[in-house]
Amino acid sequence: MQIERQLSFDVPKGRYRGRLLDVKETTRSDGKPLIRFIWDIIYPDNPSYDFKVGKNYSMNYRRDSDLLNDLRDWKGAEFIDNLIDKGKLNLNDFVTHEADLKIAHKNNKGHKRPFVHIKEIRPPGTFVKMPEIVVEVANAA
Repeated sequence: MQIERQLSFDVPKGRYRGRLLDVKETTRSDGKPLIRFIWDIIYPDNPSYDFKVGKNYSMNYRRDSDLLNDLRDWKGAEFIDNLIDKGKLNLNDFVTHEADLKIAHKNNKGHKRPFVHIKEIRPPGTFVKMPEIVVEVANAA
């Protein structure tokens, strides 16, 4: 019997392995453009939920922007800066790539629930050690 998991963006605080699901352009409530990364939490502690988490970035590619700093922390500064210098930085190329995410909560006045915040994006294996899956293969004789 398969249990249907409920979609939730209310990810508990902690460190998780995530997979980038989507990169899209959106707008803030004041009309300013944003880039939004949507992540799937691969191995949540709670199997009843399909946890997703998003992070918005100002749509700028200044060398000191939050977007580029997160990409450097995740993929390496040399790699990202090389793509920028060559004019080949395509954010959609990172869709399906995994990362370790540190999730924090920030209290929002006027909201019942805290804001779920991706505090850090790091290479896989930085925070989360994945379980080993061992498959035995029978010898074909």
